Amino acid sequence: PSFPSLYDVSSNCRWVLTVPAGRVQVEIIYSDIETSANCAFDSLEIYDGDYVCENTKIAAVCSRYPSGITGTYLSNGTSFLLKFKSDGSVSFTGYLIKFIQVEEAVSSNPLTSSDDQLMLGIGIGCACGATATLILVFIVSFFKSKCRSPKIASPRVKTVEPMNGGPHMRTPSVNGSVDSSDSISHSRNGFIRRPLTTSRRSSMIDGKSNGFLP
Repeated sequence: PSFPSLYDVSSNCRWVLTVPAGRVQVEIIYSDIETSANCAFDSLEIYDGDYVCENTKIAAVCSRYPSGITGTYLSNGTSFLLKFKSDGSVSFTGYLIKFIQVEEAVSSNPLTSSDDQLMLGIGIGCACGATATLILVFIVSFFKSKCRSPKIASPRVKTVEPMNGGPHMRTPSVNGSVDSSDSISHSRNGFIRRPLTTSRRSSMIDGKSNGFLP
Protein backbone atom coordinates (compact mmCIF):
# COMPACT_ATOMS: atom_id res chain seq x y z
CA PRO A 1 0.00 0.00 0.00
CA SER A 2 1.08 3.59 -0.86
CA PHE A 3 4.15 2.35 -2.77
CA PRO A 4 6.56 4.05 -3.48
CA SER A 5 5.74 6.11 -0.41
CA LEU A 6 6.65 4.82 3.05
CA TYR A 7 4.47 2.05 4.45
CA ASP A 8 2.42 2.66 7.55
CA VAL A 9 3.66 1.78 11.01
CA SER A 10 1.83 -0.83 13.10
CA SER A 11 0.58 -2.59 9.99
CA ASN A 12 -0.78 -6.15 9.89
CA CYS A 13 -1.97 -7.06 6.40
CA ARG A 14 -2.70 -10.33 4.55
CA TRP A 15 -3.41 -11.07 0.89
CA VAL A 16 -4.40 -14.38 -0.66
CA LEU A 17 -3.26 -14.77 -4.28
CA THR A 18 -5.43 -17.38 -6.02
CA VAL A 19 -5.67 -18.71 -9.58
CA PRO A 20 -8.53 -20.87 -10.94
CA ALA A 21 -6.21 -23.63 -12.14
CA GLY A 22 -2.56 -24.49 -12.27
CA ARG A 23 -0.12 -22.82 -9.86
CA VAL A 24 0.84 -19.37 -8.62
CA GLN A 25 4.20 -17.80 -9.37
CA VAL A 26 5.24 -14.87 -7.15
CA GLU A 27 8.19 -12.65 -8.01
CA ILE A 28 9.62 -10.15 -5.49
CA ILE A 29 10.91 -7.38 -7.73
CA TYR A 30 11.90 -4.88 -5.05
CA SER A 31 12.10 -4.85 -1.24
CA ASP A 32 13.05 -2.14 1.26
CA ILE A 33 11.99 -3.28 4.73
CA GLU A 34 13.50 -2.59 8.15
CA THR A 35 16.30 -5.02 8.89
CA SER A 36 16.16 -7.03 12.13
CA ALA A 37 17.23 -10.39 13.53
CA ASN A 38 14.66 -13.08 12.67
CA CYS A 39 12.52 -10.32 11.09
CA ALA A 40 11.30 -9.33 14.55
CA PHE A 41 10.38 -5.70 13.65
CA ASP A 42 9.02 -5.45 10.09
CA SER A 43 8.67 -8.38 7.65
CA LEU A 44 7.00 -9.78 4.54
CA GLU A 45 6.21 -13.53 4.74
CA ILE A 46 5.06 -15.86 1.95
CA TYR A 47 3.06 -19.04 2.69
CA ASP A 48 2.29 -21.91 0.30
CA GLY A 49 -1.51 -22.14 0.48
CA ASP A 50 -4.28 -19.85 1.75
CA TYR A 51 -3.58 -19.89 5.50
CA VAL A 52 -0.74 -19.04 7.89
CA CYS A 53 1.29 -22.03 9.06
CA GLU A 54 4.93 -22.34 10.00
CA ASN A 55 5.22 -25.58 8.03
CA THR A 56 4.13 -23.86 4.82
CA LYS A 57 6.18 -20.66 5.14
CA ILE A 58 8.63 -20.51 2.23
CA ALA A 59 10.11 -16.99 2.60
CA ALA A 60 10.57 -14.18 5.15
CA VAL A 61 11.83 -10.84 3.78
CA CYS A 62 13.28 -8.08 6.00
CA SER A 63 16.23 -6.23 4.47
CA ARG A 64 16.96 -2.72 3.14
CA TYR A 65 17.38 -1.75 -0.48
CA PRO A 66 19.67 -2.31 -2.43
CA SER A 67 20.40 -5.46 -0.40
CA GLY A 68 16.73 -6.36 -0.27
CA ILE A 69 15.77 -9.93 -1.10
CA THR A 70 14.39 -10.60 -4.57
CA GLY A 71 13.41 -13.89 -6.13
CA THR A 72 10.71 -16.07 -7.66
CA TYR A 73 8.55 -18.63 -5.81
CA LEU A 74 6.13 -21.22 -7.21
CA SER A 75 3.22 -22.64 -5.22
CA ASN A 76 2.34 -26.33 -4.94
CA GLY A 77 -1.37 -25.58 -5.27
CA THR A 78 -3.53 -22.77 -6.61
CA SER A 79 -2.84 -20.12 -3.95
CA PHE A 80 -0.23 -18.14 -2.03
CA LEU A 81 -0.70 -16.12 1.17
CA LEU A 82 1.32 -12.92 1.76
CA LYS A 83 1.57 -11.45 5.24
CA PHE A 84 3.10 -8.04 6.02
CA LYS A 85 3.60 -6.59 9.51
CA SER A 86 5.41 -3.52 10.87
CA ASP A 87 6.11 -2.24 14.34
CA GLY A 88 5.30 1.27 15.68
CA SER A 89 8.63 2.96 14.96
CA VAL A 90 10.31 3.67 11.62
CA SER A 91 9.07 2.73 8.14
CA PHE A 92 10.54 2.43 4.66
CA THR A 93 9.51 2.14 1.04
CA GLY A 94 8.26 -1.43 1.34
CA TYR A 95 8.07 -3.92 -1.53
CA LEU A 96 6.89 -4.49 -5.08
CA ILE A 97 5.51 -7.94 -6.04
CA LYS A 98 4.26 -9.46 -9.29
CA PHE A 99 2.33 -12.72 -9.53
CA ILE A 100 1.07 -14.75 -12.49
CA GLN A 101 -0.81 -17.97 -13.17
CA VAL A 102 1.28 -20.92 -14.38
CA GLU A 103 -0.57 -23.56 -16.39
CA GLU A 104 0.21 -27.21 -15.79
CA ALA A 105 1.89 -28.96 -18.71
CA VAL A 106 -0.60 -31.29 -20.43
CA SER A 107 0.54 -34.17 -22.62
CA SER A 108 -0.64 -33.96 -26.24
CA ASN A 109 -1.39 -37.70 -26.20
CA PRO A 110 -2.65 -38.75 -22.77
CA LEU A 111 -2.67 -42.43 -23.75
CA THR A 112 1.01 -42.45 -24.58
CA SER A 113 2.12 -42.21 -20.98
CA SER A 114 -0.22 -45.02 -19.87
CA ASP A 115 0.80 -47.22 -22.79
CA ASP A 116 4.46 -46.67 -22.05
CA GLN A 117 3.94 -47.54 -18.41
CA LEU A 118 2.00 -50.66 -19.38
CA MET A 119 4.71 -51.84 -21.78
CA LEU A 120 7.37 -51.09 -19.18
CA GLY A 121 5.46 -53.10 -16.60
CA ILE A 122 5.08 -56.04 -19.00
CA GLY A 123 8.79 -55.96 -19.83
CA ILE A 124 9.81 -55.88 -16.18
CA GLY A 125 7.39 -58.72 -15.40
CA CYS A 126 8.77 -60.91 -18.20
CA ALA A 127 12.35 -60.24 -17.14
CA CYS A 128 11.59 -61.09 -13.53
CA GLY A 129 9.75 -64.27 -14.56
CA ALA A 130 12.62 -65.45 -16.75
CA THR A 131 15.14 -64.78 -14.01
CA ALA A 132 13.05 -66.65 -11.44
CA THR A 133 12.70 -69.62 -13.83
CA LEU A 134 16.46 -69.83 -14.40
CA ILE A 135 17.11 -69.68 -10.65
CA LEU A 136 14.54 -72.43 -10.01
CA VAL A 137 16.04 -74.68 -12.70
CA PHE A 138 19.50 -74.17 -11.25
CA ILE A 139 18.33 -75.04 -7.72
CA VAL A 140 16.51 -78.20 -8.89
CA SER A 141 19.53 -79.35 -10.93
CA PHE A 142 21.85 -78.69 -8.00
CA PHE A 143 19.81 -80.77 -5.56
CA LYS A 144 19.27 -83.58 -8.08
CA SER A 145 23.02 -83.86 -8.58
CA LYS A 146 23.55 -83.92 -4.81
CA CYS A 147 20.86 -86.53 -4.19
CA ARG A 148 21.84 -88.90 -7.03
CA SER A 149 23.54 -92.03 -5.52
CA PRO A 150 26.80 -93.04 -7.21
CA LYS A 151 26.94 -96.50 -8.75
CA ILE A 152 29.37 -98.66 -6.76
CA ALA A 153 30.44 -101.97 -8.26
CA SER A 154 29.90 -104.92 -5.94
CA PRO A 155 33.20 -106.60 -5.07
CA ARG A 156 33.70 -110.17 -6.09
CA VAL A 157 33.75 -112.38 -3.04
CA LYS A 158 35.53 -115.71 -3.23
CA THR A 159 34.65 -118.47 -0.89
CA VAL A 160 37.65 -119.93 0.86
CA GLU A 161 37.12 -123.32 2.32
CA PRO A 162 38.30 -123.80 5.91
CA MET A 163 41.54 -125.60 6.61
CA ASN A 164 39.89 -128.15 8.88
CA GLY A 165 36.84 -130.18 8.11
CA GLY A 166 36.48 -129.25 4.46
CA PRO A 167 34.89 -131.67 2.06
CA HIS A 168 38.20 -132.17 0.23
CA MET A 169 40.54 -131.97 3.23
CA ARG A 170 43.38 -134.38 2.73
CA THR A 171 43.28 -137.14 5.31
CA PRO A 172 46.26 -139.34 5.97
CA SER A 173 45.51 -143.05 5.83
CA VAL A 174 46.44 -145.55 8.43
CA ASN A 175 49.51 -146.70 6.57
CA GLY A 176 50.79 -143.13 6.14
CA SER A 177 49.76 -142.72 2.54
CA VAL A 178 48.04 -139.64 1.23
CA ASP A 179 44.33 -139.72 0.42
CA SER A 180 43.82 -139.46 -3.30
CA SER A 181 41.12 -136.81 -2.80
CA ASP A 182 43.88 -134.35 -1.86
CA SER A 183 44.99 -134.22 -5.46
CA ILE A 184 41.69 -132.81 -6.67
CA SER A 185 42.04 -129.26 -8.06
CA HIS A 186 39.43 -126.83 -6.78
CA SER A 187 39.17 -124.47 -9.70
CA ARG A 188 35.55 -123.74 -8.75
CA ASN A 189 36.65 -121.07 -6.27
CA GLY A 190 39.64 -119.92 -8.21
CA PHE A 191 42.18 -121.77 -6.03
CA ILE A 192 44.26 -124.84 -6.84
CA ARG A 193 45.27 -126.96 -3.92
CA ARG A 194 48.68 -128.54 -4.16
CA PRO A 195 48.93 -132.18 -3.00
CA LEU A 196 50.90 -132.75 0.20
CA THR A 197 53.98 -134.89 -0.04
CA THR A 198 55.02 -137.34 2.63
CA SER A 199 57.82 -135.03 3.82
CA ARG A 200 55.50 -131.99 4.14
CA ARG A 201 53.00 -134.12 6.00
CA SER A 202 55.64 -135.26 8.46
CA SER A 203 56.76 -131.62 8.98
CA MET A 204 53.19 -130.51 9.69
CA ILE A 205 52.70 -133.36 12.20
CA ASP A 206 56.01 -132.50 13.96
CA GLY A 207 55.12 -128.76 14.08
CA LYS A 208 51.74 -129.54 15.57
CA SER A 209 53.30 -131.63 18.28
CA ASN A 210 55.68 -128.76 19.10
CA GLY A 211 52.84 -126.28 19.51
CA PHE A 212 53.37 -124.25 16.31
CA LEU A 213 50.22 -125.33 14.52
CA PRO A 214 46.70 -124.96 15.79
